[in-house]
Amino acid sequence: MKQLLKWVVISFAVMMLVSCNITNENEKPNEKNNIEAENAGNNEVLQQENSIIEPKNPDAPLIDTDKSINQREALLNLFEAAKDEPIISILEPGDDYMNINMFNRPLEEKQPISVETSIDVTDVLVQLLQSSVLTEYGIDTFMEEDESEATNIEEFSENGKEGVYYQTDDGVYGMAFEFDGRLYNPFISNVQSTEDKEKMQTLLKLMTKSMNTENEGAYNPIYDHFTIDLNEVKFPSFNEERVEMESIGVLNNPSETPSSRHTNEVRAFYNIEHLTYVFHIRAEQLEIYDEDSKETESLKADNGTEVIKHMSINDDGEVNDTSYEWKDGSYYYVINTSDTEDLLSDDEILTIIDSTIKDKREFDHLNSFQNLDKDFSLSKEEKELAEIIKEFAS
Repeated sequence: MKQLLKWVVISFAVMMLVSCNITNENEKPNEKNNIEAENAGNNEVLQQENSIIEPKNPDAPLIDTDKSINQREALLNLFEAAKDEPIISILEPGDDYMNINMFNRPLEEKQPISVETSIDVTDVLVQLLQSSVLTEYGIDTFMEEDESEATNIEEFSENGKEGVYYQTDDGVYGMAFEFDGRLYNPFISNVQSTEDKEKMQTLLKLMTKSMNTENEGAYNPIYDHFTIDLNEVKFPSFNEERVEMESIGVLNNPSETPSSRHTNEVRAFYNIEHLTYVFHIRAEQLEIYDEDSKETESLKADNGTEVIKHMSINDDGEVNDTSYEWKDGSYYYVINTSDTEDLLSDDEILTIIDSTIKDKREFDHLNSFQNLDKDFSLSKEEKELAEIIKEFAS
């Protein structure tokens, strides 16, 4: 179950997304060369969920502009619902070290909206996960199965939140608690020194007092750092009678390039029969594979746009990941899958890409993709929590 709590969260992100990503809570993910493992984790989860999803029509065309999936509506639903989702409220405008992942999962009844808050400072990771796994199985099962080796377990009830604090021998300090009918798993990992551990005890307790929603006055940094113009992005006109959109969202992650502190992305997961394809839109080119583990091929879209097909090759010479990349306007697009059998043909992928390039649909509005017009101010506890975090960042 521990693997199920480890999401496509990339380090710490302000991600508004619909996805089922899994990250190791004791590791700092490396986005550049880790997309393969990330998508593999998604496939495993999606395959489990797909067993209860009504199958689509495999004989229907992939693309249909009259019956297409409405990605923009799903994003608007996410942005509006996220206003009532708690985040770690320790930032004010100008602060620049926290990221948030926000997800919309249309098929998830228990948790269709999820906001994951992460703070990535030096080697210490502070993360707030909202997990559908936790919500389904409860705190007791989580502690028995996921944290069976946890020590120093302490129950608490504070500010409408009930749960337990715990720690592990490998440097994880965490808690699981119930809030507004849902369960959350904030944790701090890679804690090594005794001094840090003492700070972690204080930090965890302060986190229970520092979870607020945007509607309650929390500052969400994604709006100030998200540089992709959502009015300029394009989506494939997938036929809703054949394709299922599992999730969609926006990400704001630590940048790996010196030109920018933040890397932005729009990401969506699609189920096409037994296959899962991930659709990425980024302002920076996505480095997918190491040079020594890939093969490339150049294809052409209908309008002449070059499409680069990347194939990741394992040690046995087998393809274990396939991606198609192209640029349209200011943004880079990637379609990626970790599935290996009965994949869509190059021609079918090009049909998807052609529909994306031709996409003329628009958002009805983007009024909800901004901070609310409120004066942002931190409480005494939130300021204390922020100071502890800044000590790690300095």
